[in-house]
Amino acid sequence: MTTSRPTRRAFLAAACAAPVVASMRAAGSVGASGKKGTPAGRPVRLGGPIFLKADDPVELAREHRRLGYSAAYCPAAKPDDSARCRAIRDAFAAENVVIAEVGA
Repeated sequence: MTTSRPTRRAFLAAACAAPVVASMRAAGSVGASGKKGTPAGRPVRLGGPIFLKADDPVELAREHRRLGYSAAYCPAAKPDDSARCRAIRDAFAAENVVIAEVGA
C-alpha cells in the first residue's frame, strides 16, 4: 500500500490557513459547521461614502439605500441640536440604514 505525501505547496497552504480559521471560529465568524456569518447569524452591514450634495437627512438616507448600503457615516450635526439629531435618526431608521460611524 502506497501513501501519497502532500506537496510542499499543499502543506504550506494548510499550515497557513489553520490559524486563520481558528481565529475566525474564536471570533464567531465561522461556526463549527464552517458556515460564514456573524455570531448571531445576521448579515454584515456595509456602507461607504456618498457624493450627494444635500443636507436633508431623508435624501441622504435614500441615497445610501439607492447605492445598496445598509450602514452610513453620520451626517454633520451638533450634539446640542436635538431636532437635527432626531431627524437623522428617524430618516435613517425609516430606510433601515444604521449609523455606523460618527466623526469627532
